[in-house]
Amino acid sequence: MANTRKPERLRLNSWGYNAARILSALAVIVENNGGEIQYSSYDRTYELTNRSAEILEKYRAEANDPIICTHEIYIKFVYNNDYYYYCIEENPVFDFYFSKYPISDGKYDANRYGMQDKKEWQSDCFFKCGCSDADITEAANMIFNMLVKSNYGALVTERKRVPNYYDNKYHYENIHEKRMVELF
Repeated sequence: MANTRKPERLRLNSWGYNAARILSALAVIVENNGGEIQYSSYDRTYELTNRSAEILEKYRAEANDPIICTHEIYIKFVYNNDYYYYCIEENPVFDFYFSKYPISDGKYDANRYGMQDKKEWQSDCFFKCGCSDADITEAANMIFNMLVKSNYGALVTERKRVPNYYDNKYHYENIHEKRMVELF
């Protein structure tokens, strides 16, 4: 499914600008490897610049070139019969999380815990202007490989009271209730 909305202009700090470039590069890598990006009605195409003209003039800072970007904070995609969700936080100090779900009959069980990204791909160049395309592509490749090699998240379970079969008493068990979600 293609994203057909008109670009929305955003002015981001250097981290947000480079993070959006990484996610857009990740989308290209997924599609080049036969995956399918899942767009929702909230997804837009963004025209990104890193600062407004007033801020650049005031601090005599350099600007990144405006680019067209398809993902700003998160990406959802299907690859090798698995559903993936990856989120980059607006604050790079916060933890980043991702989820990987197996697909069965066009659905996935969304009742699994997400996993924390160790951010081994993150480097200092993402916090300043002028980050090269090679650095962006390398980070996107590292994220893609991490997602594909990762295990599925642990199942979410609830502790429930269950009757015994042999007497009128009960005991507690951890029970997983599936929450199946349709793809696309």
